[in-house]
Amino acid sequence: MTTELSDRSQEALLTEGLTRRFGDVRAVEQLELSVRPGEIYGFLGRNGAGKTTTIRMMLGLIRPTAGRIRVFGVDVANDRERALQPIGCLVETATAYSSLTVGENLEIQRRLTGSPRESLERVITMFGLSEFVKRRAGKLSLGNKQRLALARALINRPRLLILDEPANALDPAGIVEIRTILRRFRDEEGISVFVSSHNLNEVAMLADRIGIIHRGRLVEELEMGGDEDTAVEIGVSDPRTAVRIIEEKLGLRAVETTATGTLVVRGGAAAAIAKAVVGEGVSLHLLRPMVNDLESRFLRITGGE
Repeated sequence: MTTELSDRSQEALLTEGLTRRFGDVRAVEQLELSVRPGEIYGFLGRNGAGKTTTIRMMLGLIRPTAGRIRVFGVDVANDRERALQPIGCLVETATAYSSLTVGENLEIQRRLTGSPRESLERVITMFGLSEFVKRRAGKLSLGNKQRLALARALINRPRLLILDEPANALDPAGIVEIRTILRRFRDEEGISVFVSSHNLNEVAMLADRIGIIHRGRLVEELEMGGDEDTAVEIGVSDPRTAVRIIEEKLGLRAVETTATGTLVVRGGAAAAIAKAVVGEGVSLHLLRPMVNDLESRFLRITGGE
């Protein structure tokens, strides 16, 4: 018993019997999940399944009706400030002080989190915000607002990153870029990521493990293979050149052309495929994992068509 409790206290995020009701509506019911240190956990569900309510409870924004949440062993209800200290987050929509510049927004976040000055330049470079530093946040495109929100979430090098629909408003290249950044943080710094989405493709490409929530309950958890186990469909401006690049630069021979002109690449990492193709000047307008098994299972569980 002592060993089991000790092991569970090491989880980056742990919920036990987590429940939230709004009157007669059960938004979240007896939710039991955990995120391991250094893991990317995908939280998948249809709109209205309870994903955002769960995240708001994790961040102490609303109180659970029952159950509890622990972050690295610290109970959010009992010691909210200490529990939330190692967390970076992006919830629902990208927010910023619209009348302030990108640089001013990041400086405020740096001071609030007590982060060193060098962290400012690090996230500006990481998210490609250099040319927007003096631009007011309210004048940014939706995609760049999302980049700014993610930069703010990562400025303090959190141990746990909680993201709600982080790919909103990003184009395919931007989604690949964010995916690469999150994996790099996981691999190099051991950061844990809890990412909520209703986008199967996005989650399948990113997560080490997936939890499916339906009507407020966690109905299934799946261990995901790496990119090497996933076929990737890409749409490019020049398929013939793209095939040559993929074969020569990545050594992948399993490339098929579909009836619609897209390419299906097997045995390679999506991020590497996209980087190789775009790096040689070929435009990329589609990047999609072939997740038929996950899609079928998800639709069966959630009653979708």
